[in-house]
Amino acid sequence: MSQFSDGAARQVEAEQDHVTAVYDLLDVHVGDARGELTAVLESPVHSAGSGREVYERDLAAARWTREVRRLEAAETGLVSGRIDGAEGDALHIGRLGG
Repeated sequence: MSQFSDGAARQVEAEQDHVTAVYDLLDVHVGDARGELTAVLESPVHSAGSGREVYERDLAAARWTREVRRLEAAETGLVSGRIDGAEGDALHIGRLGG
């Protein structure tokens, strides 16, 4: 079993903290999107309208449903990396995979 030096162990811990923070942020976005979808689905639609109101609500519901699915799928498709600069700085990069 390999041993990390103290410096390497600290870097691994810092990276794990960063990844945890990214997933926590993803959870917030999923929750926000679910909240928007729920609000759209629970919004009243007046039957006296021309049907445009129902149409617009259905479009919004479809859009939020797609967003919830996209964000939920990101849990297994989140891709990230780190680029270390010459000055010792680090740039974290990532995307939602599919």
